[in-house]
Amino acid sequence: YSFCTLLAPMTVTEDIKTMKLYTDMDRIESELADAGYDRKVGTVPAEVVHKITMLSYSGVQGCDRVIDVMQLGEGKSVVDVGSGLGGPARVISEKSNCVVKCLEIQKDIHELAESLTSRCDMANKVQCVMGNAADEQVLDVLGKGNDGVVSWLAVLHIPMEVRPSVFKNMATMLHADGWLFIEDFFARSTFTEEEAVMLDVDVSVPQGVLPSRQQYVASLESAGFKNIQWTDLTSEWTDFVSSRHASYVQAKDRHTRVHNENIFGNMNHFYTVVSKLFAGGSLGGVRIIAQKA
Repeated sequence: YSFCTLLAPMTVTEDIKTMKLYTDMDRIESELADAGYDRKVGTVPAEVVHKITMLSYSGVQGCDRVIDVMQLGEGKSVVDVGSGLGGPARVISEKSNCVVKCLEIQKDIHELAESLTSRCDMANKVQCVMGNAADEQVLDVLGKGNDGVVSWLAVLHIPMEVRPSVFKNMATMLHADGWLFIEDFFARSTFTEEEAVMLDVDVSVPQGVLPSRQQYVASLESAGFKNIQWTDLTSEWTDFVSSRHASYVQAKDRHTRVHNENIFGNMNHFYTVVSKLFAGGSLGGVRIIAQKA
C-alpha cells in the first residue's frame, strides 16, 4: 500500500525534523551494514530489523501486552497510528500472525519502513500506508472493522486542536468493543518556559503543550471510547530514558565508528533533553487501554 495523496501539509512533516530522532535516517542503513547486510537491498532476518527499529520504550514486552489484551491471532487486524519505522508493528505481526496496517505521515520514514518490511519478508502481513491520521480519507484505506488500534509515542506530536479528529478516526477504525492501546506523554504539572521550548523544538510537541490526565481521558471519552485504563509509567520511563542516555554515551566509540561524530551528537542531544524533561517531574508517561463504546 502507498497512499501518498493523504500527506498532510508539509509543515507538519518539516516541523518534526527539528527532533533529532527523525533526522539522519541513514543511520538505520549504517546499523544494517554494521550487522553484515547491504545498506539498501537484499533479505535481512526479521530479528535483525526488530533490534534496529524498536523505538518504543516498552519494547517487545509492550508488543506482548498488546497481543494479550487484544487476543490477536490469524485473521485479526490492527492499525498502528504514527508507526514510524514499524518496529513494534512487525514484532506484533510476527508473534501473533495478525495483519498490522502502519500509518505514517513522514514520507522518508514511511518509505524506509516499507523497504525494511519487504526486506524481512513481512509485506504480506504488515502494510505500510502514508497519510494523516486526522484525515477521514485514511479510513478508506485502513478500514472500519479493525480489532485494535495502537500508537507508540506518536500522539504527543499531534497538535491539541487536531487530536479530536484523530481520536474520532481511531474509534471509527474499530469494530464495536475494539481495543485502543496508546503509550504517550502527558503533563503532570505546568512546564517551565524552558521545558516548553525543549518539548516544542527537540521533541516536536507542538508549542510544548501536552494534556493533563483529565484532559486526555475526556478527549478519548468524547471520541467514543469506554473502559479507559490509565497506567502511569512516569517513574519507569524516567529510569529508562536516564539509563538509555548513559548507555549511549558509554558506547560513543562504537556509535562514531558505525555512524559519525555528527550523528552521535544529534542523538546524544535528543537523549539528554528527554532525560532532563522527565527528571524535571512535570513530564509524564502513560499507557492507555480502552475500548470502543
